[in-house]
Amino acid sequence: MTQVHAIMKDITTASDEQHRGISQVGRAIIEMDQNTQQNTVLVEQSSSAAQSLEQQAIVLSDAVSVFRLLQPSQQGIHRLASPAA
Repeated sequence: MTQVHAIMKDITTASDEQHRGISQVGRAIIEMDQNTQQNTVLVEQSSSAAQSLEQQAIVLSDAVSVFRLLQPSQQGIHRLASPAA
């Protein structure tokens, strides 16, 4: 009887350890799922921000395109003409 009792106790202990291990794995899976969902949201936000920045860059490029730099020869003429004006 003592051997049977010892074996049953070992089985119970092993089962409890397995239960705790499985519970830890379950919690880890839940945490990984939550992290994956958060990462998905962050990726969507980053994509949206990138699209917004692209649109802003286009608008800025259009706004700046009206400005022209003078050629070196024109810069000298402009400087000379400015004080007289």
